[in-house]
Amino acid sequence: MSALPINPTERDRERFRDITKAMQFGLEYDRRLATNGDYTDQQTVAMFRLWWSVERERQLLQNLNQSQGCKISELLAQAEKAEAELARMAQQEPVAWMREDGNLYLAWQKDLCLPEVRFSPLYAAPVPAVAAPAVPEEWREVMAGLVGIAEAKGKKHGSPNHSHSRPGIWDDDNIRNGLAGKPCAECAMYDRARALLQSAPQPTHSGNAADMVKNADSSAIQHHPV
Repeated sequence: MSALPINPTERDRERFRDITKAMQFGLEYDRRLATNGDYTDQQTVAMFRLWWSVERERQLLQNLNQSQGCKISELLAQAEKAEAELARMAQQEPVAWMREDGNLYLAWQKDLCLPEVRFSPLYAAPVPAVAAPAVPEEWREVMAGLVGIAEAKGKKHGSPNHSHSRPGIWDDDNIRNGLAGKPCAECAMYDRARALLQSAPQPTHSGNAADMVKNADSSAIQHHPV
């Protein structure tokens, strides 16, 4: 993530000029006679310093949003990969069957037994029997960070950087850039972060995965009841 900008760039000054001209402030933008590169008109200097104090913070929030957005995409990709692997494991066929007395049977041997004999399937790679996937603490921190930024700005919905007339929809004055009337992706990201943070299961501490692996049966065939 980029640090907070210290000095304005020429692009920043161009944006300031375009914004204040559109608002018809009647400022003077001449900088040729200033020794420090600032504006020669004192009213313009005062107005620019006020604008830049707000713009610096906006740029910092934008950089933070982009950084967190990349992290969210990375975590979502990991979750999708895990879900795909879980689905693949759920479709596998049993490699053997265990009778009530603990004896193992292949499929054709099981079919020779009486119907009332009860068996449990055995899988080469058992699907974890969990009620809900564990949520990485890092994922939770990213979600909480996004929501915290918005709440610090007093925003309970959408992005803290936007104030649409209609929540989550670009205003009609954005027609030049083609966004007028369209959903705001940044506001949607913040609302999605709020929803995910509220719906995510809380972390549990019922056991250590490393200890479970150490205590597991070293047999290649593991028991997975249905």
